[in-house]
Amino acid sequence: MIAVFAFDHSSSHTRMADDALNAFTMNLKPGGGQPVMRDTVFNGNVQHMVFPNDYSDDKLRGKPKGMKIVLQERGLWRLELKTFCKENG
Repeated sequence: MIAVFAFDHSSSHTRMADDALNAFTMNLKPGGGQPVMRDTVFNGNVQHMVFPNDYSDDKLRGKPKGMKIVLQERGLWRLELKTFCKENG
C-alpha cells in the first residue's frame, strides 16, 4: 500500500485556522504545547484529536492526543516512524 499526501503550501496560504489539522504542529506524545485540533473523518470514521472529558486518565481529559495515539487508533503506528526528517525538513 502506498499513501500519497498532497498539500497546497503556496505562500498565499500560510495562515490556517487555529484548530486546523497540521501534522507539523503535533507532538509525538499527548498534551504539551501542541494545539487542540478539530476532529476529522478518516476512511469514513470520525477521528477525535482530543481526549474526551470522561477519559480514564483525568490529566489527559480535553488534551490533544498526539501523533502516536492517533496513528495507533487507526492501526498505522510503526516503531520506525519518525516525526521529523532532518534531510527533508
